[in-house]
Amino acid sequence: MGFCYEQGIGVKKDLGLAFKYYFLGASQGNVMALNNLGSCYEEGKGVKRDLNEAFKCYALAAN
Repeated sequence: MGFCYEQGIGVKKDLGLAFKYYFLGASQGNVMALNNLGSCYEEGKGVKRDLNEAFKCYALAAN
């Protein structure tokens, strides 16, 4: 769902909702969601840019 909202596939593009769904997926240990959440933090998509949080997400996704 996060990807659909990020890209506007079948729904109106909404980076805030994309972040929300990536966060929910990441909370359940989904590696792709963790990686996408890291990207949101890194680029400030739907959330304030935070490179420390981005690094944490990428590190969790890599392990």
